Amino acid sequence: LIERARTAAACGRRIIRELPLMTATPEAPFEEMRIDLLIEEPGGWVLIDYKTDDPGDGEEEIARRYAGQVKRYREALRSLGICVKSGFLLLARTGKAIEM
Repeated sequence: LIERARTAAACGRRIIRELPLMTATPEAPFEEMRIDLLIEEPGGWVLIDYKTDDPGDGEEEIARRYAGQVKRYREALRSLGICVKSGFLLLARTGKAIEM
């Protein structure tokens, strides 16, 4: 994923770090979010959220834990007209990427 960011930068595409967003949800009048990294690629944007969870929890459990969060990020970006073509959790302790 980091190589994809480097390639995007080398091609003059946009890279957005720490994107703050606010949205309303049925559960809360306002939800503040911060998307760690967005990379512009042909065909849409790649959403990356860094996680520091214990890798011993297993990738499936980590993906399950954060599925709702990634879904809310995608929905918030879609509401702004931003097409997210793929989303990933990037595990900081191992460097592994989990596609969501």
